[in-house]
Formats: sequence, structure tokens, C-alpha cells
Amino acid sequence: MPLSPTETGLKKHIIDAVIPLRDMLHTKKFHDYAEQKQGIIRRVGGIRLSPEGHPIPIKVSLYRPVTKQGDPRIWFQRANEWCRPGDMLGVFILGDILHVVNLSTFSSSDAAFERLDQTLQNQG
Repeated sequence: MPLSPTETGLKKHIIDAVIPLRDMLHTKKFHDYAEQKQGIIRRVGGIRLSPEGHPIPIKVSLYRPVTKQGDPRIWFQRANEWCRPGDMLGVFILGDILHVVNLSTFSSSDAAFERLDQTLQNQG
């Protein structure tokens, strides 16, 4: 599932949980924003894959703010340190773990793809 953070989102530590992301999370039985009450934050452990394909444990927040209509949001720990506005993030569920990789900075080296493959096999 591709996701692209905006400059405002990175500054405010919020990324819109767009409909395709919400649908994927719901289909994989990972999270259902439709059932989540406004103001409630669900924090879960996840994995960020480094540009070299190394798994890095992170926290992920899934929430609906009290303000406005509680538009669904997601935040990846320290996202503003490892991605820039307009970068393309790949988000997927493997097993029961949410993974994110910054596709805009992911190395195309054989070693990075081998590490990514090992990570995915170990999680699957």
C-alpha cells in the first residue's frame, strides 16, 4: 500500500490514513478505523525497513483526533527523521506486524534486497 507524507503531516506528526490504507488494515484484520472512537490512540509495534533492508523496530500510532470529524491518521515513530515530503512509503502487513519502507530511499543493491527477503521470510 503506497503512502506519501506531506510537509505539514511530517511537521505535525500526522499522516492521513487514506482509504486504500484503511481498507488494507481492515481487510488484514489489523485495525478498523470505523470502529475506533475519536480521541483514542492505538499504539502498536511495527517494523521499519532501512534503506539497506535492515529491520528496525518502531512504534506506530493509529488514531482519530477529537477535532473536526476525526479523520483517520497514522504516525510512524520518528518518520520525520527518515522520510521527506513526497517520499513514497510502502506499508504492508506481514503476519500480524505492520511494516513500512521508504521506497524513495531504499537501496537497489542486491544485498539490500537479500536482507529484505530474509526479513520478510523471518516475519512470515
